[in-house]
Amino acid sequence: MWAWADGGAAMVVGVGSDRPPIAEFLGAKFTSRSESNGHVLVRYGCAREPTAPPGADPFARRVSSRDRREVRAAYDQGYRTGYWALTDRLGVTRTRLICNRSPRPP
Repeated sequence: MWAWADGGAAMVVGVGSDRPPIAEFLGAKFTSRSESNGHVLVRYGCAREPTAPPGADPFARRVSSRDRREVRAAYDQGYRTGYWALTDRLGVTRTRLICNRSPRPP
C-alpha cells in the first residue's frame, strides 16, 4: 500500500504494454481530519496567489504551533484508518505500508 501524507499519491503505469505489470491498482481510500486544516500553509501556487513575488520563496511553508506529538498522532490515526478500511474492503493480507513524503523542490 502506498500512502502520501500530504493528501495524494500517484504511480505511473503503462497501458497496453506487452510486459507484465509491476503493480496493479486495486482501490483507493481517502481519510481527512478537518481540524488539521490550516496546519501547513503553502501560500503561493493557489488561485489567490498563483506566483510568488520576486524575492519570495515560492516553496515556503508556514506551520502552525500545534504540538508535534498531536500532529504525529493524527497522521498515525489517518494511516491506520485508511490502511484497515482499504485492506478490509479489498480482502487483501496486510503486509506493509509505504509512506512517502514529498521532498522540498530544489
